[in-house]
Amino acid sequence: MDTSERENGRIAVVTGGASGIGLAAVERLLADGYRVIGADRNREQLARLSEEKPNVDWQGLDVSSQAEIDGFKQDVEGRFGCPHVIVNAAGILQDNVPLDAMGMEEHDRIWDVNYRGSFLMCRNFGLAMSSLGRGVLINIASITALRPLPLFAYGPGKAAVVSMTESLAGHLGPTGVRVNAVAPGFVLTPPIKAKIEAGLRDAEDLSRAAALKRMVTPEEIAESIAFLASDRAAAITGITLPVDAGWLAGSAWDTYGGLGTSRKTEG
Repeated sequence: MDTSERENGRIAVVTGGASGIGLAAVERLLADGYRVIGADRNREQLARLSEEKPNVDWQGLDVSSQAEIDGFKQDVEGRFGCPHVIVNAAGILQDNVPLDAMGMEEHDRIWDVNYRGSFLMCRNFGLAMSSLGRGVLINIASITALRPLPLFAYGPGKAAVVSMTESLAGHLGPTGVRVNAVAPGFVLTPPIKAKIEAGLRDAEDLSRAAALKRMVTPEEIAESIAFLASDRAAAITGITLPVDAGWLAGSAWDTYGGLGTSRKTEG
């Protein structure tokens, strides 16, 4: 961020800000000179972060609740004014379970947080931004929105986030509000690290199909968020940016013998 942007005292809100991609985004935007409000439903984690990072305004928020978002928006605008940037990083992961074993309660909760929560934040704050003629909304989608995987709630929910992002970009663009999404690949967030350490996931399996043969870090996702939030991306709206170490590029190569193969094949 350049000096003029720092002097403008821009405000950024990051949901899911207490861990993983959200926390990395909080730290990256803070480094860029934003006044950052980190929102999360994990009150215990918020209490710890309030001591560790007192330069961030930490607030409890369940993004699936319209009432909580209404109260949150009123508080933020009353204290800081309308934010310049909203990052919707709050989300729930889904385990790979057979279709007939997936409970609808889990399905609906994933949609409530991942899609509904992002939509409510975009609608509430996006309309306020549009009245001022400026603002940036950034949603967190996923490569599961772009390729079919056996995650029957998570993948379709993230696909809906992509579609919503494009629709909102068209609706809010004429008022000066930009709307984009980032689609992370397999990211070394605390939940994924815990599964790897417990032997429930294999880091090599998660890296094998990526063209760069590795997973992605939360900090790398945060870099893309910071770019889309900045004036460097002033002409970019309505896109979904994959940040996946080349997983989308490499995931189908097994059909032809694997990544980097050069032997002649038919078809």
